Amino acid sequence: MSIEIARQERNRSSNRYVQVGCALSNGVSAYNSYVQMESKNTTLHAEMRAFGECAKRGIPTEGCALYVTLSPCIECAKAIITHGIVEVYYDEVDENNLFALTLLDMAGIKTVLTTA
Repeated sequence: MSIEIARQERNRSSNRYVQVGCALSNGVSAYNSYVQMESKNTTLHAEMRAFGECAKRGIPTEGCALYVTLSPCIECAKAIITHGIVEVYYDEVDENNLFALTLLDMAGIKTVLTTA
């Protein structure tokens, strides 16, 4: 899995606010979507969808790398830490969630801005 897979997933998103794709090095990938109705408050983040798919299928995330097209929000950063992700690669910085990158750094998770 790579950032290219995350970019392909982003293109599948119909979210009208922002399209985000995510891929894990364990082979699971996802894109952001809505939970029933379209609003910012009902957006299911790509990272959370990928983690949910791993949980449903019994696929471990410990030690995985995560590739995402937009740097994680604070809630996704907490989930990344909890799921044992060791590296996060992202295409763009979410200026509204800069502390999330600091939190990942504090947790010892390597973060890398890719060249899109």
